[in-house]
Amino acid sequence: MNNKKIQMIIAVVVSVLIAGGGVFLWQQSVLNKVKAEKDALQQQIDEFTKEPERYVKIVSPNGGEQLCLGESSVIDWLSRDVNAATLDVLKLDGADTSRYTLATVSLPTNAPGESTKGDFVWKIGEVTGGKKLKEGYGYKIEVTSAEGDLISDTSDSVFQILSCKE
Repeated sequence: MNNKKIQMIIAVVVSVLIAGGGVFLWQQSVLNKVKAEKDALQQQIDEFTKEPERYVKIVSPNGGEQLCLGESSVIDWLSRDVNAATLDVLKLDGADTSRYTLATVSLPTNAPGESTKGDFVWKIGEVTGGKKLKEGYGYKIEVTSAEGDLISDTSDSVFQILSCKE
């Protein structure tokens, strides 16, 4: 083999190696960009789906119940990092909503980040201020943090108060 053929073979091999390395670097660049976009999307999904640090969530009555005037019923809720809550009954009447306070309660404190189960025994119809609720449809419970912030939850749907005396 003469020198020119060897130089040509070396030139072709070097060109292939350089071109192949360029393709590899381009592929690596694209893969890095895709991975960065995937990581950013996963971070957005994680942020959207995580539970809030502080919350209250009504368990019951949460809608559809029929409660009898004068009987006792338990209002249950879950909360995280809320030390006190105000319990209200809302009466929805068309576009109007009336609010009646049941109580402000202190909650047991758990370790930060742990959920707490709260409950309150309500004699159906009785609210603060000596007022009495009437039988009817369109009532909801609202639990609100009593710590000056806007953390609250309301029954998902309405319940009914009935006069069940025989």
